[in-house]
Amino acid sequence: MSSSIYSIYKRVLVNNYGQLYHPNWDPTTNRELGDYGTLLNGLFTRVGNIRDEGMGITITPSKSQVRAHQTFSSGTGVSYNFDAGGGGQIRAASSAKAKLKVSFTGGQGVSINAYGIQYTQIQNYQSVTNAVLALYNSGKWSKHWVIVTDLYQAQKCLMAISNEGSQEAEIEFEAQHKLPTATATLANANLGLVCKSQRNIGYTLDTLKGKVTLGFGLGAISASFIRRPRFQPFENKGRWGNDGPTTMNFEMRRTPNVHIPDMIETGPPRFVRVQVSV
Repeated sequence: MSSSIYSIYKRVLVNNYGQLYHPNWDPTTNRELGDYGTLLNGLFTRVGNIRDEGMGITITPSKSQVRAHQTFSSGTGVSYNFDAGGGGQIRAASSAKAKLKVSFTGGQGVSINAYGIQYTQIQNYQSVTNAVLALYNSGKWSKHWVIVTDLYQAQKCLMAISNEGSQEAEIEFEAQHKLPTATATLANANLGLVCKSQRNIGYTLDTLKGKVTLGFGLGAISASFIRRPRFQPFENKGRWGNDGPTTMNFEMRRTPNVHIPDMIETGPPRFVRVQVSV
C-alpha cells in the first residue's frame, strides 16, 4: 500500500470530523471501545482491550446514534455519474441494475460513501478514567498507550482512492441485482454496488464487504513533572499529509524539552513545537 493512499484518506476524514478524530486503517479492521495500543504515524496498533483479564475495566457503551448516509470526498476533481438504470431510454425499465461512475481529475483523490454510520462512545467515561489512572500510578499502564473511547462505524461503505501521481482515474460500480428504478438512489444502501472496472485506482472497497470502522476518538494519559497525571482526549496536531516521524515536544517549566515518541502526527519529517496544557 502506498503511504500516499493512507495519507489522503486521513486528510479527508479529519477534515470532516475534526482533530479529535483518528482514521482507522485499514477500514475493514475491526475496532472496539476500550481497545488500547500505540499510535505511530497515525496508525493504531492494538495491544489489547481494557476489559481483558489483567485490566478488568468495565465499559458501558452509549446507545448508537445512526446517520443514514454520508458522502466524503477530497473536494475538487472528484465527480459522480449515477445511473439508476433507465439510462437514455425513452421509456425507462421498471427495474434495472444501477451504476455509479466516480472520476478523479487533477491529482490524487478519494471518494467515500458510507451507509448506516453508527457513533458510539464510552458512557461511563469518568469511572474508566479513574481506573486507567490507577493502573498508570501502579506502573501497569504505559504513558504511550491510547484508548479507543469513541467509534465511527458504517454498516456498508463504498470507497475509492486514486493512485498517487495519476492526473486522471476512474472506477465504475454496478449493482449485483435489479431493483425498482424508483428506489435506485445513491443513498440506498441496498443497491449492493460492486466494482466492475477501474483505471489508476489504488484502493477500493465495495458495499458487499460488510461493516467497516472509519475511525475513532482516543484518550491518553497526560503527565508532567509538576502536576498529577490525568486522562484526556488525544488530539491530532500538525498537518495531515505525508507520513513523517511521530514526535511531540512538551514545554516544561524549568526543564528541557522532552521528546515523547509514538504520540502525534507531524507531517513531513521535521519537529513541530506544540504547546501542551498539562
